[in-house]
Amino acid sequence: MRATRVIAAALAAGAALTLTACGGDSGGSDTIDGGAPGSSPTATVTVSPSTTAPPTAPPVTADPRLALPNDLKLVFDWPVPADHAEAAALGNAANYLRSIAHGIVARKADDPLVGQYAQPGSGAMTYARTQIQRAVDGGWTQTGTDRYYRPTVRLGSAKNGATVGFCDFQGKAYGKDVRTGKLLSTAVTDNSYLYFTIVMARFPTGADLWQAVSVDVKAKATQCKE
Repeated sequence: MRATRVIAAALAAGAALTLTACGGDSGGSDTIDGGAPGSSPTATVTVSPSTTAPPTAPPVTADPRLALPNDLKLVFDWPVPADHAEAAALGNAANYLRSIAHGIVARKADDPLVGQYAQPGSGAMTYARTQIQRAVDGGWTQTGTDRYYRPTVRLGSAKNGATVGFCDFQGKAYGKDVRTGKLLSTAVTDNSYLYFTIVMARFPTGADLWQAVSVDVKAKATQCKE
């Protein structure tokens, strides 16, 4: 699966924190439960932000090692799915994104915590490392609030793989020049709305640990407007 957009602010242009085009391919690792890449898993679950029923599955909480500075918040605005596997896949997808933000803030493309939530050698690993390195090379970090919402979870038949999707509003998330502290911001436009699709695979020795295999991000996701 090709990662069509990666987090990269054009520092010289003073752009806001947005996603820019990047080639990337996770090869055959997209295949879950023996299906062909791009095939639909057997079960589809849509989680609505308006759901009020208490969850029955334990949540996968934020990894405390991925703590971010007070001026940066990643908000995952969704309830916990009732199914244990769905909850684990979605929760670990959130931790995967937290690990990228953590690497950018720490200015470490080789941040070992990325390896906790991205499958080694996968497109998701390349995606994460590339984003972090571009921030380091560009001299910027992240600040503000990045909000993710409207999740869907599609499990493979054996519940060892899943495709998760969700919207991302970056209108209040910004790049910040590390040296000067200057914000790299722009007005909210259609470019502020993105849609993530992440293929997740259950880690063989940990039932509640799922790793990202591949990432696809669509720009100008106007269907995400509220």
